[in-house]
Amino acid sequence: MKNNRMKNNRMITNSSFLLLQKRFLKKTSFIIILCLVIPVVIFFRIGSRQKSGMLTVALAASNATVSSDSVQQIMTQLEETVSGISFIKCASEEQAQELLDHKKADAAWIFDSDFDERIEKAGKRGSVLPVVTVIQGEDTVFLAYIREILCSKIFPYFSYAAYKAYILERMPSVTDKELFFQYSRFSSLPKLFNHQTEGIQNVSQSYLMSPLRGMLALWLLMCAFAATLYFMQDSQRGSFVWFNNNQSLFFFLKITFIPLFDCALIMFLAILTGGIFNSFLLEIFSLLLLVLSSILFANLLRIITVKNYIFCAAIPIIILVTLVLCPIFLKVNSFRPIQLLLPVFYYLNSVYSLYYLFLFSMYTIILFILNKILMTKY
Repeated sequence: MKNNRMKNNRMITNSSFLLLQKRFLKKTSFIIILCLVIPVVIFFRIGSRQKSGMLTVALAASNATVSSDSVQQIMTQLEETVSGISFIKCASEEQAQELLDHKKADAAWIFDSDFDERIEKAGKRGSVLPVVTVIQGEDTVFLAYIREILCSKIFPYFSYAAYKAYILERMPSVTDKELFFQYSRFSSLPKLFNHQTEGIQNVSQSYLMSPLRGMLALWLLMCAFAATLYFMQDSQRGSFVWFNNNQSLFFFLKITFIPLFDCALIMFLAILTGGIFNSFLLEIFSLLLLVLSSILFANLLRIITVKNYIFCAAIPIIILVTLVLCPIFLKVNSFRPIQLLLPVFYYLNSVYSLYYLFLFSMYTIILFILNKILMTKY
């Protein structure tokens, strides 16, 4: 008899949640929000492939009269192969600085006149002297990303210098022609460098797409706030009186997870469509943590604020703080204690770092414990 009762309760609960899902999908605004995300990402990606970009970088040699062929090759590669960024070749360092001062360029890259010599010394000794001076104003995610592109163009020259030093130390009689032939035979220069961040390989993408993941994560957090507010309104109307344990944390998680599951599915497809997809397991696990932490974070705010109007008033402040302090558009190195309170901060770092993925897991567990304690107490 007891087993039959439990089975019947489970069937009633499952059908009720299906009805709740159906109720969400009947809301026109909810459908519009879900359907707009992927088209926006597609148009964003198409726009990022255009040659004219939002950023302008001035390129110059510190001494134009002794500029090496390697420096000229790198400048040409940047102009021809990097989309979405406007590169301006300057006749002198002063001209590049002038463009930066007059806000006609966002950054200036000044190549050292001893570029080849310094690269060769780095290959022999393993210690690298600066070969490019980067001049810019405030640091942004865009500028950080294109600096990695600059490193990817310089690295092949360093790798060849290291290879050359290693071979000549053991076989001094080998000619430069033979060295380069053998080197090119086993690894072509453009493919030698693989962009990696903290040990996890990342796909190649336009710098314009770099804030996309942060914007999607912020969108999901806003959806968690909306689902929580919807739950508060339903609770006040007595919509959940026919559910057992309707004041428990697990009940709240089940109810709010329904719309967040739909949002997470759309976000996953948007990441895939936007060309910023990482490894499958990493994306799934990070996104699951983001969904759970966003729900728990929103519920914690609900418990603390109590009233609907206070909850609603707090949401814009949290969104603004997340937008400013999380690495979506700007890289902010200060206010770390506040950053460590935000789920989006952990998500954006966990996608590229196993260390932050572990911290994200611990953060979600701590949020769950806090929610459990506060809901039991109040």
